[in-house]
Amino acid sequence: MEGNMTDDFMNTLLAVRKERKFFPCLCKLRYSEMAVLSAICFLSESTPQTEAVKTSDICAYLKISKPAASQILNHLEDKGIVKRLQLKTDRRSAFVHITEEGKKIFKKEQLRLREATHKIMEKMGEDDARKFVELLRKFHGILESMNWEESKS
Repeated sequence: MEGNMTDDFMNTLLAVRKERKFFPCLCKLRYSEMAVLSAICFLSESTPQTEAVKTSDICAYLKISKPAASQILNHLEDKGIVKRLQLKTDRRSAFVHITEEGKKIFKKEQLRLREATHKIMEKMGEDDARKFVELLRKFHGILESMNWEESKS
């Protein structure tokens, strides 16, 4: 692939990442905090009896380290959005539960993000939006299949 195309791709990815107008939080949460909150909401659907999620499951889902997750969870706990707890059946693992305030924030933010995404897709047009999603899926599949340990050298 031509070097210029690689540079264009990398610059475009950086430009998209820097575009904070699309990702402003109405709830005053950082992007990383919203990502963890989203992961907890998604993962808690598989544990409806407790709605508690293991910290290790959050780390695996988001592909982040335990110290990084712990730091983000500390911020969310300080803001009253999540609570950490230990189940009587498993005292070795840390579990996280979303508070009612956290659920409200998540629903509000999810709706805002869905509306913003819908507007963008409308402006792209249906054909381009479908192509874009298809290419993103392909890109994601390639990322997942790459052996990153070999490419560090």
